[in-house]
Amino acid sequence: MPEITDIYIRRLDDGFVVHVNHEELGLMRVVIGWEPYELIVRRGLRRVVKKVTPNDFDAISYLFRRFAIRMKTPITTHNPMPDLVDPEFRIRIAVTSDPIGRPMQWASIRVLPRRPRLITELIRNNMISIDQAALLWLLADYKVPILFVGPMGAGKTTLQNAIAFLLVDKVIALVMDVVELYLPFHRVVLPMLERRAFARGIESIDKVKLISHALRSGADIILVNEAREDSEFRALLEAMTLGHGTITTFHAYDYEDAVTRLKVKGFIDAERFLNEAVVVEVALTKENVKDESGIVRVVHRRFVRSIRNADRHMEVLTRDYGKDVIDKQLHYRVEFLTKALELNPTPEQLASLLYAFYKDPEAILAMKPSVEAVETLNLPKLELPSEVLSLDGEVEGLFKQSQ
Repeated sequence: MPEITDIYIRRLDDGFVVHVNHEELGLMRVVIGWEPYELIVRRGLRRVVKKVTPNDFDAISYLFRRFAIRMKTPITTHNPMPDLVDPEFRIRIAVTSDPIGRPMQWASIRVLPRRPRLITELIRNNMISIDQAALLWLLADYKVPILFVGPMGAGKTTLQNAIAFLLVDKVIALVMDVVELYLPFHRVVLPMLERRAFARGIESIDKVKLISHALRSGADIILVNEAREDSEFRALLEAMTLGHGTITTFHAYDYEDAVTRLKVKGFIDAERFLNEAVVVEVALTKENVKDESGIVRVVHRRFVRSIRNADRHMEVLTRDYGKDVIDKQLHYRVEFLTKALELNPTPEQLASLLYAFYKDPEAILAMKPSVEAVETLNLPKLELPSEVLSLDGEVEGLFKQSQ
């Protein structure tokens, strides 16, 4: 279902104005109670237009105060441009206040996904094929580095999260500047967020430090929501060299554009990095379509244009594990996604299927896809082993003997 992705709030002379960006309807202005508006009334036969304005209520300053209190981050002249993240409501707030926000102060709110987009949804929307999804799933499972490139809004992070959602049995470290990646049903997820230094004595913690920290955490795969700087790519290259799987995104139109942009940023090992990684080119097209009621809708078409370097990595996996093993694993994943597509599962149902798949793939593939069958599968309960639980009884027995 199309949703609101961004909210823009700006101060004007007579109040403030709000616009929202809708996935299907585009950019629209929103009229709310605090905003000045004209009220048309009739007095007898006369038509009277009355202007209604707020009673000296500074909505922008009020919102800034609420943002600062909730996020525990001061919004002052010393810190006029904080980037705030609310993990509970899953929103990212970019504030621009005095003295930077002149002649008007403003705030931009990015509405982050409330639920993970599943690979089955992306397949159904023709963003990616079953064979492509199964291939990326297999490569990610074997810790092959994957880089998604494409323009803004193409769905790179959405596809990244959908592939990572399939890896329920892996220890995954999330390195983010905003809470974009969402893996609610994995066994072990290690989320980490950047921190900006807004006062003396507060250390700035960037993605490079977070990636280095993830290397010491024992994570199987490191997910970086977006790599921008050459230092971040160097840190990812080190992680790849040490045997960690990496999945990240980069703003570029295609492979060649990615090489050019990385070299401009000063990353001299750009071609080496891109040759080592599986590069997924994601494309975006937009078209204005008018429906029968006359409403013009913006139709977005997102799709995987190509997957580079996958054949070379498949050859390496075939050499290391044997052709029969790799072919069987790829076949398992194609069959699983085909059955999951028929079922159209919820995130929790898909997670249950994935846990059962990793435990016994042939048994889950032999099952007829149905909601009733999925409900018999439960998410794994992370209970303590029986050996550990028995320690309580031993200690209790010693306590009774001492009395």
